[in-house]
Amino acid sequence: MNTLRAQKGKLFSRVFLLLFFSIFLFGAPIATAQTSPGAIRIEQKTYALEVDSVYIQMDIFYDKTKLKSTTSVLLIPEIKSGSRSLELPAVIVCGSNAYKSFKRMSAFGYTPYGADIALDASGKNPNSYSYKVAVRYESWMDDAEFTLKEEQCHCNGESVPLALEILAKDLENRNHKDVPERYEPRLSYSYIIPEVEEVKRRSEYVTAYLNFYTGKWDIVTNYRDNARELDKIYNLIESLRSDSDATVTGIIVEGYASPEGTAASNQTLSERRAEAVKNHVKSLYRYNDSFFTSKGMGEDWITLDSLVSKSQVDHKYELLSIIRNDEPTDIRDRQLVSLAGGAPYRQILNELYPLLRRVEYKMDYTVLPFTVEKGKEVIKTRPSSLSLNEMFLISQTYVSGSKEFNDLFEIAAKVFPQSDVANLNASINAFARNDVQAASGYMSKITNQSPVYYNNMGVLSYLQGYLTESADYFAKAKAAGSTEAVENSAEVERVISNRKAIDEATRYNEMMKARQNR
Repeated sequence: MNTLRAQKGKLFSRVFLLLFFSIFLFGAPIATAQTSPGAIRIEQKTYALEVDSVYIQMDIFYDKTKLKSTTSVLLIPEIKSGSRSLELPAVIVCGSNAYKSFKRMSAFGYTPYGADIALDASGKNPNSYSYKVAVRYESWMDDAEFTLKEEQCHCNGESVPLALEILAKDLENRNHKDVPERYEPRLSYSYIIPEVEEVKRRSEYVTAYLNFYTGKWDIVTNYRDNARELDKIYNLIESLRSDSDATVTGIIVEGYASPEGTAASNQTLSERRAEAVKNHVKSLYRYNDSFFTSKGMGEDWITLDSLVSKSQVDHKYELLSIIRNDEPTDIRDRQLVSLAGGAPYRQILNELYPLLRRVEYKMDYTVLPFTVEKGKEVIKTRPSSLSLNEMFLISQTYVSGSKEFNDLFEIAAKVFPQSDVANLNASINAFARNDVQAASGYMSKITNQSPVYYNNMGVLSYLQGYLTESADYFAKAKAAGSTEAVENSAEVERVISNRKAIDEATRYNEMMKARQNR
């Protein structure tokens, strides 16, 4: 294209004298009036590779008030890298008279100054032109610049350089977009310091399945498994009596019966059996009578329902239908007996009813407060004797993230499974270990939706990959007054923006790759 434009310019010079007569016929030729500064400017430049072509675009603006009617300016776009170059179609911007001369010369089949595009800068025409061209891509263009030469046109067919502008230094590769690095946020969360437990009140439970002679309530220690079952109660009492830090404050004994017989007789039987256990313990350990509360709970239909539901007993669903109906218990008892000739009843009588005849034994006690050092010893054997605050203070003596540190928060959640503080702290510890499953389990136990809860749910949702839900939770936490959620919310917005940019770049690259492979 460079040679072609030069050939066109030389040819124009040679025929210039032959065309001189056109002055008299059509008017003055293109003149040499000086161009005023700022007459032409270039905006919206594009220099980009797409598939196998290089696309060049620029908007040429010319100021009619600064471009005289006899003035012509030649614009020569060029792609250039070292010794390699490629001239693009040239543009000549002409004042009104100069444009007329250009058109007259073109009518004779000549291209003045090698210009491919002529623009009329007279007042009646638009003052801009959108230049667009595409050329086939060659590898040397990767390091080439996109330049624009500006030349003043003379009436002898020659032009004088005015300026050289680099419009773009690098070829934009539209065949590929750089995929941003994955942004990983720094989410904030803090452990909650549990309140001090002024009086540490605790309770321990055992269930003893004691056997009695039919219709009786006397404790016979060597009857069936009674010795083993009574040992459960003895062991609990001995463990608390030997604990110098524990003080027993009360004992509750509850007796339960199975449904055979009348409800009234079973109520009385459960009361007497509970009283018998109370008296047996009192006689052995000399506890004051005021320590005890004994209750007869009667027939235990709720536990019977649970046992049948979990069993593989014959006619299971018919049995459950009877157990759950609204009839009085004595009528339901007779219905169980008569079901399917009595076979299902005999099965549950032998396999399940013995589990209903039991005594629930509970001891209430208080525990002295511990120093950190003593607490470290007690937690190994009786973690329930510590308060949440004591466990937290012990944790602060270990390196964050160490096994000892992590174990304390898990122990706290096990000892206090219904404590929001214990579960929130355990979830935070799980976040730090990146144990999403454990964190989710702890968070599912929370009952009070506090600012800390919302902030933790935002962290959990992020770790689970739910960015929208994470942003929603952080917004709630921020509205509820969580200072940590302010930065967390901003961090998640950065993540959302980053993931969107990654997806867009990836899809674009896949699309361009498919176009190149066509």
